[in-house]
Amino acid sequence: RNIKLGSRKFMDQTLLNPSLEGEGVYVQINNEIKGYFVLEHFLRPQALETLQYFQSLGEVYLLSGDNDREAELLAPIFKERGNMHFRQSPKDKLQFIQELQNEGHRVLMLGDGLNDAGALRQADAGIAITEDTANFTPASDAILSADRFHRLPAFIQYARKSVVLVFGAYSLALL
Repeated sequence: RNIKLGSRKFMDQTLLNPSLEGEGVYVQINNEIKGYFVLEHFLRPQALETLQYFQSLGEVYLLSGDNDREAELLAPIFKERGNMHFRQSPKDKLQFIQELQNEGHRVLMLGDGLNDAGALRQADAGIAITEDTANFTPASDAILSADRFHRLPAFIQYARKSVVLVFGAYSLALL
């Protein structure tokens, strides 16, 4: 059997309904398209609050390898529509991080896939978000279990307070 899964353009025959262009993952078995399915994206619990926290610290950008089908879902979160970048290759993500750094910005990158590995490594701090920490995760400074994503602001606040405490302790030791 010859089985193909992918975009409509990847299939060998033309579909009868052109309105389905780019809307799903098609299934073709022995040169006959059997149908398609659509993967629905969702926001993690408390994603809005987490992103609002980071927006209070500075600019927040979305770099996604996916298409912009979810742009409307994300629009209320990203006040600046120009801060959402879709169809980004791993190279595009890496270049985006480098450009921010060249402008003098310090960059914290959150990523959840292998296609984020280069950008995670390039960022001043990279955090890999994963569903299963036992599996391979890209090179990063930290690995965060996806079910703890909502606690990221608390972790960041703790880390920032810890740095102040360490400098305070060194200052006291010098006195």
